[in-house]
Amino acid sequence: MTFLRKRKWVTGLLVLGLVLMGTLLWNTPTPALAQDNPGRATPSGANLEIFYEREQLVADRQGEALQRTGDAVAWVEDLIARLQDEGFDTADLEAALATYQNGVADAQAAHGSAVGILNAHAGFDNAGNVTDFSQALQTVRDAGQYLRETHLKLRGANLDLRQALRAWRDAH
Repeated sequence: MTFLRKRKWVTGLLVLGLVLMGTLLWNTPTPALAQDNPGRATPSGANLEIFYEREQLVADRQGEALQRTGDAVAWVEDLIARLQDEGFDTADLEAALATYQNGVADAQAAHGSAVGILNAHAGFDNAGNVTDFSQALQTVRDAGQYLRETHLKLRGANLDLRQALRAWRDAH
């Protein structure tokens, strides 16, 4: 056999082997499907500790992002003042800024709830270790819900403000 024929033959066997392995792995039952509640797998205590730690990190980053919103508000207020000095109508920008500030306030409220839940650390000791599994599970779920809500509200407010600035710029 020539080198190219051997190469094609080996490649074909390799692909066939990968397909067979994928088929076997795909059809193998998993422990999560054997549980009483197949819709939602329950994490272990070690996983809850990891989730708790990650949620604390996310809460810290979101807190920093919420603090930076003041810079965005100041920048847009300065822009509005400059545009008004130049004689432009900035009513749309002012409305967009007010909407942004309301969205940020909503995000801060959700963030405050998440931080409150994480600081109470029900089900966890001060080191972040699980002491009561059911309380820890509820803590992680509730904090995660508020963190997601914070993310969505802050992201929505940012996108709406950017769109309003872009629309104003395109119109003028």
